[in-house]
Amino acid sequence: MSMTLYHGEPNGPSLAVLATLFAKEVRAELVRIDLGSGQRHTLPCAQEPRVAMSVEERDRCSWSRAKR
Repeated sequence: MSMTLYHGEPNGPSLAVLATLFAKEVRAELVRIDLGSGQRHTLPCAQEPRVAMSVEERDRCSWSRAKR
């Protein structure tokens, strides 16, 4: 089985996942995307439930509420 990790800048939630992959020696194809521009929502897998409930999406919702 192969894994592709779409990640943002290496900070915050993306850094936590990247660091865990490294620490556990898990192989994954790493693809950097611009999370700030919403590029994640244009990916073919974006509507899959596991992707829709990703760390980035939960953080964006929390950030939006805090910003109000």
